[in-house]
Amino acid sequence: MRVPYAIDGIVYTGRQPGEEVQRNLGENIVQQLCSGIRQTGRNIRMDNFTSVSLAEKLLEKNLTIVGTIRQNKPDIPPVMKPSKSREMHSSEFGFNGNMTMVNHVSKKGKAVVLLSTMHDDKAVDDNSVKKKPEVI
Repeated sequence: MRVPYAIDGIVYTGRQPGEEVQRNLGENIVQQLCSGIRQTGRNIRMDNFTSVSLAEKLLEKNLTIVGTIRQNKPDIPPVMKPSKSREMHSSEFGFNGNMTMVNHVSKKGKAVVLLSTMHDDKAVDDNSVKKKPEVI
């Protein structure tokens, strides 16, 4: 049985007075946290830190990711943006190279968008009522 676990952590107390605003702070923090596990083939799970550029950088270091991506990110193509007209428990998939993006409607009018470099198909759990994609 495989059990996920935390490898490292950083306490972030917010921007300090006088400190400059950092661009790509989340991306930089994730790369810093992953520096000790480069080239190990591990999968990183994250929530809201996910971006296409981060996925590409981690793939170069032989690390895969699965994570939610904020719906206002420019990384999400218009066809993958959440739509209130979509049926509940439905999923839309998009593929580009080593990346899979999925938009899953978990509740009426509520969708989650995920990006994965670990998955490469449209696998969905058809045996459950919620029909969650394997990515989730």
